[in-house]
Amino acid sequence: AGRKGTQSIAASTYRAAAVAKIKQHWRLPDSRTWDLNLFANVVITVDRNGGLINVQFDRRSGDAQFDKLVEQAIQKSLPLPPFPAVMTEDSTEVPCNFNVRELGKM
Repeated sequence: AGRKGTQSIAASTYRAAAVAKIKQHWRLPDSRTWDLNLFANVVITVDRNGGLINVQFDRRSGDAQFDKLVEQAIQKSLPLPPFPAVMTEDSTEVPCNFNVRELGKM
């Protein structure tokens, strides 16, 4: 269980680092008023070197511009960090949620 636990912690830490890098690029322009209830959930599949394999929306926001900005934030953050050595898998899924409120657009 020890090694498995270490891998699980490493994977969780990796996902947090990947999300943090993506969030550095998460912006909404001030050129319009954003609905504070907008949010999107995506699952980003990443390879060992931090390369993007796939972006899958689990839930789109219903606002095409918002969803496009989500995709741009992900693209701008590539490559994501490479996996730590303890992570032996070839790829991992990184769930990432985007919403208006986290940007302080009140």
